[in-house]
Order: sequence, then C-alpha cells, then structure tokens
Amino acid sequence: LWGDNWNGWYADFFQPSLSLLSAAPWIFLRGNHERCGRGGNGFFLLLDPRPYPEMIGGEYCQDYTDPYAITFADAQFVILDTAMVDDVKTDDKCPESPTGNIGTLNRLDDPNQSLTKAEILEQVKIYRRHFEESEKLRTPGRTHFLISHHPIFGFVCHQGKFFAIEWTLQQALSNNTYKDISASIHGHVHMFQAFKVDGLPLHLIVGNGGSRLQPYLGKSHGPVGLDLVLPPPFEGARLATSAYCNSTFGYNLMDADLNDGFSFKALRLEGPRRAEKRGGRLDAEELMWNTTIPSLAALSKSRSLRALDAPILI
Repeated sequence: LWGDNWNGWYADFFQPSLSLLSAAPWIFLRGNHERCGRGGNGFFLLLDPRPYPEMIGGEYCQDYTDPYAITFADAQFVILDTAMVDDVKTDDKCPESPTGNIGTLNRLDDPNQSLTKAEILEQVKIYRRHFEESEKLRTPGRTHFLISHHPIFGFVCHQGKFFAIEWTLQQALSNNTYKDISASIHGHVHMFQAFKVDGLPLHLIVGNGGSRLQPYLGKSHGPVGLDLVLPPPFEGARLATSAYCNSTFGYNLMDADLNDGFSFKALRLEGPRRAEKRGGRLDAEELMWNTTIPSLAALSKSRSLRALDAPILI
C-alpha cells in the first residue's frame, strides 16, 4: 500500500501540504530521495513539469534530466536535476572554532562510493554538459537564480574540520556557470547556510525546513574567512566574513524589492514551549539572518564575477 505510489505520496507530502500548495506556485527540485529506486516514479508523474508519456502501466523514470528555466517578468530560475550526485561519507564532527583551511572531499578517494572511478568521471561529464546547457537558458535583462537540490559550494564537518561539497558539481563547473547569477540556492545539507565565496554569487542552503537536522554543536557561525582549497581556476578563494550557519528549524522568504533587487530573510521556527516563554504565539518566528540579493543591473554595476577560463579539471 505504501511506497512510491499515490498512497505514499499523498500521506507523506500532499495531505500535509494542502494549505501551502494553494498559497502560491511551487518549484520542485529533484534530489537523491527522488532517484528511480526511491521516489522517482512519483516525482515524474506528480511533480516534474515536463509531459508524462502516454502509458497505462509500467515505470517511467530517468537518472538524468536536462536543466530547464522558469521565467518571470524580471527574474528567472534555472533548475538543475542533481538526483544522482553521491556524497562522500562524513562523520559530522565539527571543529570547536573556525580555524584552518576548508578542503574538498574527493569522491575518487572514498572507498564507500557505489560507482567505479570511471563511472564517477563519466558522471562529472554529464553534469558539465548540464551546466553548459543551463547557460543557454538564461534570457537577457532578468535577475538569474541557479537552484538545485545539492549545493555546489556547501560545507560539511568531518574529522574536526570543514570540507566543501559537492565535489562532483565543483568538478563539472563550466566556463560561465555563474555568469550573471545573483544567487545560488540549494538544500540537501540539513541546516541553514549562507556564505559568499570571493568572485562568486551568494550561496544559500535552506535545508532546515523539517527533516532531521545535522548536528553543528549549537554554533551559529560558519567557516568564516578561511582559505577554501579548491582546484583550478578557483585557487585562493576565501569565504567572506559574512558566512553564517545555524542548525535550527526554520523557513525562508525572498521578496522583490522596490529598490531594484530582492530581500531575503531566514526565520527560525519556534516550538510551542519556547514561543510561550517569550510571550508570543504558537507560530512566533525569530529572524536568524537576512540580506539583499542584487538584481542583474545592480550586479553588473557593483562587481564582475570571477571569469572561468576553462572548466575545472580533475
């Protein structure tokens, strides 16, 4: 009765989300939980925006799908399907304070990977092609957002150090992946992260919406101002001092700003007991972090993004 079928999807998502689904249009991102062996068939039938083939029965699921764009009058969201990206196994042990460098965890060195090295390198080629295709989708004169389930530059904790993820997507970056991108928005990591890599757009990871949070020792800081050790052409990149991390439940709001841009707010979702102690309502919220996201016009005036002379090599 349960699983990747209507009963499972209705109980897990549609029934609890009825009021939210009627409040505004949604953009759905496909991640590792929507692979073909998990919830992939239901995702393609119910949530993927592309036409479902005319078939009475059987399965229809693809490991990889092409990027697509959702375009509004002044903004455009470019969506990537990263369902097949695999993490490097980590132990979630964070440093006591933000010191040292931020490294990368190479999938080719991870004995826990299910794919062979040749298959991993082939996957990098597939995502590199998807990045290149995503660049062609952008329409001039709009503010562009790059969004996917897996982050391209998130960070995790392992053996008391910080490491940048996702290696597969970092290796696949094409020449102009970030050209004219105002912000990059992702999930997957079960906490909230907001940070800036020099020469690249703002990165937001909004993975604190409801799933079990990843431990972060209760700290509300990230790897501030540390050297981010990455392969060419990103040598010497540093996380800006505005980096922020918080492993608490919450949600995020982004509104078009009349001053030519977007305002972004990360709100903490309080439990009943804490809200009662503060004299607030059950749904009392607290601002965790906020910023402004520049429009394309403001982005062009304020700075130029780091130019990539060549794809990242392995």
